[in-house]
Amino acid sequence: MKLQLALDLVNIPEAIELVAEVQDSIDVVEIGTPIINSLGHEAVRAMKKAYPNLTVLA
Repeated sequence: MKLQLALDLVNIPEAIELVAEVQDSIDVVEIGTPIINSLGHEAVRAMKKAYPNLTVLA
């Protein structure tokens, strides 16, 4: 079973900080529609760069 963290209403630095707190307990980080709409694909690239071993879902 894989555990997913969904992020919807945070900016990129906040998202990276939140994932840092739980990265050992999750498998997937979901960059939600509100983040994609406001920050675009940069949010996905930043998350994948910060956590290359996690699956990033947009």
